[in-house]
Amino acid sequence: MRYAKKSMSRISVIGNVNIDLVVWPADELLPPGAEVQVETIGMRAAGSTGNSALALARLGQVPSLVGCVGRDHFGRFILEELAAAGIEGGVYVLPEEPPGITIAFQAPGRDRSFLSLLGSLQAFGASMVPEETLAADFVLFCGYFTLPALRGVPTIGLMNRVRTVGGRIFFDSDWDPQG
Repeated sequence: MRYAKKSMSRISVIGNVNIDLVVWPADELLPPGAEVQVETIGMRAAGSTGNSALALARLGQVPSLVGCVGRDHFGRFILEELAAAGIEGGVYVLPEEPPGITIAFQAPGRDRSFLSLLGSLQAFGASMVPEETLAADFVLFCGYFTLPALRGVPTIGLMNRVRTVGGRIFFDSDWDPQG
């Protein structure tokens, strides 16, 4: 008996691609002048969008990824990490922009907290998102509040284009800095 091979769904991930510096453990932010040693400070690629794309690739579903980085050692590191997972193309390199960097503070028994430098994320706009990325079966938008040029009407426009071609939308907003 022959079975038809089912094709994999196409997935796109759109949004913030940046460096994450993860501090462990960090129970609270310290007052001015204080210093505490921690167990680890790790550097990871690549923001919530890049992390989602890397997780999908580890699960055997390499997505299309769209985002941007600065042209510096952090940008190169992110691109190398993505390429090692089979994720190539889709990340714009903006030579005049500093990198986006987030410092995550983590500790047992508390939610994470973050300090972020938007850098190149400020320049990421709807015009950078290719039409074929929006034509995927599933489109995940990440880092909404770290992408000022995509807030509001631009994101709604992109989502409407996904809906027009029958795709399903997933949305990870990140934290609203206005609360």
